[in-house]
Amino acid sequence: MGMKKLQSTQVWQRGTIGLKRVAVLLFSCVLFVMLAACGEDRSVIFLASGEEMAKESDVSEEEPTEEAPSVIYVHVCGAVKSPGLYEFPEGTRAWDAILAAGGFAQEAQEDYLNLAAVLKDGQKLYVPKQGETVSEEAGGQGDRIDLNAADAKTLCTLPGIGETRAQAILKYRKEHGNFEKTEDLMKVPGIKEGLYEQIKEFVVVKDD
Repeated sequence: MGMKKLQSTQVWQRGTIGLKRVAVLLFSCVLFVMLAACGEDRSVIFLASGEEMAKESDVSEEEPTEEAPSVIYVHVCGAVKSPGLYEFPEGTRAWDAILAAGGFAQEAQEDYLNLAAVLKDGQKLYVPKQGETVSEEAGGQGDRIDLNAADAKTLCTLPGIGETRAQAILKYRKEHGNFEKTEDLMKVPGIKEGLYEQIKEFVVVKDD
């Protein structure tokens, strides 16, 4: 009787220990799963944060877009080797314009101009000959080509106007009379609005 009671007690104790072990094992599994889930979430968070930081870094490292420099048109004439209308980037100085026009002609009064002066859009840069008396307006922006008086050579100094278009202007003027306004240039065959926009600042229509 005593032996049976002892045996049943031992069996009960073993069963209790087994249940405890199973409970501990289950708890360990649940805890591991929870920790793994938390770890995965944290990884996702860290990964997302890393991607955002990388994007911010890429944006900060991007170089600012440089705007294309503005262009100006300058009429270089007088005692230079290749007079005409030239296109320059904004900020160009008089000396650069003289070089673009082939340099001074032999008879040029080289010390007349301020070669360090910054040029402006629509400016007429006139180089006088030696001994020539020049008015204050000669090198400024006030002198434009008169469409009703200019010959073919003068018209060819305008941007986009070559010998063919210059002759077309002269023919139109001969057939239709003097221009009444500068916009009438667009009536000349071969001269459209785009070309007119380039040369309108350099021409004028004067009354006889």
